[in-house]
Formats: sequence, structure tokens, C-alpha cells
Amino acid sequence: MSDDELTKFDLVQLIGSNCLINIQHVIKGDKTYGNIAAISPLAKGMAKEAMISPKLYFNLVEAIDVARKTRELVDFGIMPDWLANTIKKAKEYTEFVGGTGAKPEPTDDQKANVASVDIDSDSVPF
Repeated sequence: MSDDELTKFDLVQLIGSNCLINIQHVIKGDKTYGNIAAISPLAKGMAKEAMISPKLYFNLVEAIDVARKTRELVDFGIMPDWLANTIKKAKEYTEFVGGTGAKPEPTDDQKANVASVDIDSDSVPF
């Protein structure tokens, strides 16, 4: 791909595509990391598989921009907690929430919405 093609290419369109991923394991200290060394299309004759997990796209810069405009917290959606917690350590996120890594204080509207929710304790599974 040329530099111009690369700047116009949208990686999001690849979410859910079948491919072969070459993982290279690197040992640093007492930890082993699996790094992506190469990605290639399926070999001829290989069957495409259906996705097991739901598609997930998250762009922290876009999420922070939306949160600023809506005065809401960053929405991590269906993202696993371990991944959301890792993202919350990012410089961009900690700067957004005031450098503490803590969640920003909810607005009065958010507090009112939480306070007005009625929960039927019989419907809670625990």
C-alpha cells in the first residue's frame, strides 16, 4: 500500500474478518508477552469461521470527545473490565478525568437519574 492508501484505509472495516495471526512471544523479566508479528489473509481452501465474541470497536480519543460534548462519563460499553481498567490508566484518560485516574464526579442530572431508579429486589439475581 502507498502512504496515501494507508491514510485513507479504515481499519474498522476489518473487525470480524477472518485472518491468520502470527504471534511472537517475548520474555521481559518474569513476564511473557504475545506480540502480533504478522497478519495475513486465510490460505486458499481454509474455511471462514463465524465470530464467537461480539464485535468491539473503541477509540479513546473519540470516546473522550463524545463524553465532553454530552457531559457524560466515557462509555466502555461491552468491553471487559480488565481492558477498560487498562485503558483508564492511559495518559489521555487520566488527563480527561483530572489526572487522578478516578471517574469524574457525576453531574446533577446523572445523580437525579440514578436516584429515581426503582429496583425490584426480587428481580436481582444475587
